[in-house]
Amino acid sequence: METSVKEYVPSPHKRFEVSKDENSRARIKDLNDVVKDIQNNLLFTDEKGVEQSLHFGLTLGGSLAKGKVLTDETASLSDIDLILYVDVDDENLLLDFVRLHPDSEIAKEFENTTVSYRELFGPTKYLPPESDEEKSRRERQYAIENTLSNYVSKKILQKLSDRKDALRLEILPNFSSATSTVQPIALSGSWSILSRVSSGIANMEYEGMSRGYGNTRQYNIAALWRLDVGGGMKRYRIAFFEQLQKLEREIAEKHWGIVAEAVNLNERKKNIPETMKGKFPQTLDEAFRYFGVPVKL
Repeated sequence: METSVKEYVPSPHKRFEVSKDENSRARIKDLNDVVKDIQNNLLFTDEKGVEQSLHFGLTLGGSLAKGKVLTDETASLSDIDLILYVDVDDENLLLDFVRLHPDSEIAKEFENTTVSYRELFGPTKYLPPESDEEKSRRERQYAIENTLSNYVSKKILQKLSDRKDALRLEILPNFSSATSTVQPIALSGSWSILSRVSSGIANMEYEGMSRGYGNTRQYNIAALWRLDVGGGMKRYRIAFFEQLQKLEREIAEKHWGIVAEAVNLNERKKNIPETMKGKFPQTLDEAFRYFGVPVKL
């Protein structure tokens, strides 16, 4: 969680606004630079000559995205609130990348992650014996699921650590699936935005789940719509809107209503200034306009 000496007032003019102070601008520049470098490193050409890429998204929340002024004093007490999303449907692309570029950092991370699995889940009296084939399958799956998140998070942390003094940054981000700062994502299926929102509807409306600040499910829905660093989240958001347009209008509106409620609550605790109403789309049509999506409903 973010630590600060003084309370601050989020920008009353923009939903996302980075302060013009030197510390805030430097942090944003470094984040954009490292994300661009990583994205370039994840591009490759497959055996058919087709340009491919491994995919991830990075969202920024907290005071840095809301206009807090970082003086030299407050900068040292303010963290960078990041969530990393890794595409779970890139399994075959990852394996192709590793096979075609065996000396790349990604391939080395794949091997290191495999070794980590063996160290974490080696032979133990608490688990039944496994065949070599089963062990190999588990090792490979673990490496597939963790290689990209390990690689991206290490690159970001390395950049921020190297620039720690210049950025006056005392608290580095903590990337971990245990704290939901690393999450899976996909264009469709159970890890898509649509599936997460549908699950939110079921839990919050039909099972009586509490609807308040601190609700984990609402927080995770809202986090998908935070400031998109490097543009990696756009493809997943567009896919969500395209999928909504295939639903009945009432159902589609209900889905966006869950998103709007979660965003309003988690970004501004529902205290949205009149001057910013248009920045927080409440209806589906407003969302289409805000995100530049052609309306087909």
